[in-house]
Amino acid sequence: MAQEFAKSLQFILKLKKQNMHGGDRERKNHLKVYEGLYYMSTRNFKKGTSLFLDLISTFTTYELFPYDNFIFYTVLNSIISLDKVSLKQKVVDALEILTVIGNILHLSGFLNSLYDCQYKSFFSAFEQIKLDRYLHPHFRYYMREVRTVVYSQFLESYKGVTLEAMVKAFGVTVEFIDLCLAAKGEESSECQRFAKYYWSPCLGEWFRVCAYMLHQV
Repeated sequence: MAQEFAKSLQFILKLKKQNMHGGDRERKNHLKVYEGLYYMSTRNFKKGTSLFLDLISTFTTYELFPYDNFIFYTVLNSIISLDKVSLKQKVVDALEILTVIGNILHLSGFLNSLYDCQYKSFFSAFEQIKLDRYLHPHFRYYMREVRTVVYSQFLESYKGVTLEAMVKAFGVTVEFIDLCLAAKGEESSECQRFAKYYWSPCLGEWFRVCAYMLHQV
């Protein structure tokens, strides 16, 4: 199904390029949305993010989906494609996104849990992703990417934790975490230098949510 959808979008893109007139900004913006949707449907979330972010103030492609849906896709693509600083600048603090994100079920909590330790909200949006017509075929893949982001953030935010404590808290093996971190260029040897195990109520909540994630994807 996902493969057929990708082929259909490729055909649409080909037709739209053939019918574009040079200098027509609106047509070019429409094409960017179709291209972004195509990249998202083929799991090239980074390219999809770049195209979607260019259009958050000029989106008019309502024949595909309403603006709220467009912001939903923009945020979800950005979470697994941007570094934390860029995510803050381009998404978390973006006026266009702030204006509508409250209308989109669970999305604000999903995004901001990366910053304010409200990790219960982190998995509240999972069902919305699972039910979405465009993201449903990629749900498991997307959640693996999210899990990698969360692991990396954990290492960045809590540098007093040992790899052994992390393994114990998540209920997984060192090898499993190695695989997850490798996707983001991390090395387990870096974890080993952390000498002290840090605990807080916030971190405990984070562990519980990650345990939930690991058993869902």
